[in-house]
Amino acid sequence: MPHFPLIGRLSGREYSAVVFGFLFIAFETVLRAVIFFLPKFIIVWFYNRSRLLFHHFAGRPKPGGAKAKSREATIAERILKAPDFEALCAVHGYKHEEHVVMTKDGYLLGLHRIPAKKGQRTGSSHW
Repeated sequence: MPHFPLIGRLSGREYSAVVFGFLFIAFETVLRAVIFFLPKFIIVWFYNRSRLLFHHFAGRPKPGGAKAKSREATIAERILKAPDFEALCAVHGYKHEEHVVMTKDGYLLGLHRIPAKKGQRTGSSHW
């Protein structure tokens, strides 16, 4: 009899997990093939029924939700496209300071600082 190194290493519970995993993958493959050959109107019918069930249990979309999302999406897009720290601060209405500092070993560091809270006047900043 040939030697199979995998047989003695797994417990019964692990073998059952492997078998059920392969059965699940086979079931999914068969289900995908069946769905692939279904006519479009049947797929649309199931889609509409599942949508009704979702709205029944999760609730209808709130009016104005798309408007709020578009505002959030606009802000997110502005943040994403901000080329530098100055533009990023401008998105949220902050003033900023830029400083260049030389370290003891000769490196030049660019530091960015927000000196005050949003809407607060900048007083004397102690650096």
